[in-house]
Amino acid sequence: MPHFRFPLPRLRALAPWLMALALAASGPLLAAPAAPEAAAPASTAAPAVTTPAQFEAALAEQFRLAPPELARYAGLAAYGETFSATRRDAASVRVLRALYVDALRLNLLNPPGQQVLDLCHELIVYGTPEGTDCLRQLAQEPYNNAAGDYLPVGIFAAGADGEQVATDRLGDPDTTTRAQWARLLSGIAIYGSSVQPILDALKQERDPVVRDGELHALAHLADPAALSLVTPLLAAPDDATRAGAIFAYTELRGRAGLAALQMVQPVGPASKRELADALDFLRHQTTAKSPFGTELKNDTGFLERFGDVKNPLVQWLHAHRAFTRQLAHNPPLKPADKRKLLALLADSKGFGLEAVRGSLLASTGPGDVPALLRIRQSVWISPNAHSEARMHTLDILVRSIRREAAPAAGAKPRPR
Repeated sequence: MPHFRFPLPRLRALAPWLMALALAASGPLLAAPAAPEAAAPASTAAPAVTTPAQFEAALAEQFRLAPPELARYAGLAAYGETFSATRRDAASVRVLRALYVDALRLNLLNPPGQQVLDLCHELIVYGTPEGTDCLRQLAQEPYNNAAGDYLPVGIFAAGADGEQVATDRLGDPDTTTRAQWARLLSGIAIYGSSVQPILDALKQERDPVVRDGELHALAHLADPAALSLVTPLLAAPDDATRAGAIFAYTELRGRAGLAALQMVQPVGPASKRELADALDFLRHQTTAKSPFGTELKNDTGFLERFGDVKNPLVQWLHAHRAFTRQLAHNPPLKPADKRKLLALLADSKGFGLEAVRGSLLASTGPGDVPALLRIRQSVWISPNAHSEARMHTLDILVRSIRREAAPAAGAKPRPR
């Protein structure tokens, strides 16, 4: 049974001053830049590994040459760095891939120590098949608490492949295991490729707690395809399923679903509470202009706090004074500026997202979803105190785009 904790898994202890200062950056599986600023040095070969001690020594040497991303903020560290400036060279990645094969042969994933988790995360970050395999290995039983705590981070950093690892576990024969994975997906599912697997699992599921988690996951995905299955469940006989359906219907329909929800009858404390919350939200926090109550505002104090950081996105903000002077008004971005900012955010591992989130809400459309999801991956390359908040901001942006594109939303798409 998974032991992961969410929202934010317990990672290596971050320096308290680092968390307090809200320093941050995180990063993803990015394509190799045409001209890297500076590739991390690495050995081109590793000595033969036949024992756990030799494995630990070989891996420690690789992490001496270039620190593991999972531990980048474990102590005194710079921030605002770009992935292109710190990425490993191809030779180093090849050595890490070989070491993973050694780890499997030596049975070091059962249970995994911190070194093995560092290795798995590094392989995920660089988009290797070994990274995905490691994530799948960790998602299986048995594994210890450390692996369980790491799992959400690996899933986020692996993107759609990582989320598939989670949706696959919805078919586990153990009800408690399915409930744990459904609960995780309820707060983080975002890839379109997850919609059908969750719908299929929901059709087969009979446990009310698992169904509630799956309904919340469908709500988080904001895909209108789920409405045909969610709507009949507003009349589900059990309290947990009806509560989950109310939540999902509210998220998928927004203010346009108010009339239908007013006709729903609760069948227990959970659905009664969920219905009251839904009606209160739709009546008081949504409008005809904002049918889902979506709101994001630029952080106008970002440059004051981080204006001296040597980061390409910060430099872009300094160079575009006409835009930054209007930050408080969340000005839309010109198409070329939007494309540039999205690329800078991905390379900066999400650093600076706070400064432009309101403008992105006013500027992004369906064609920008892939770029937003790449940034979402990137914020988990080097997990830190801001990774979770940045991920949720990106989820809001993606869900807002999907809702406006849906005919059922009842909202006129904003110009892009």
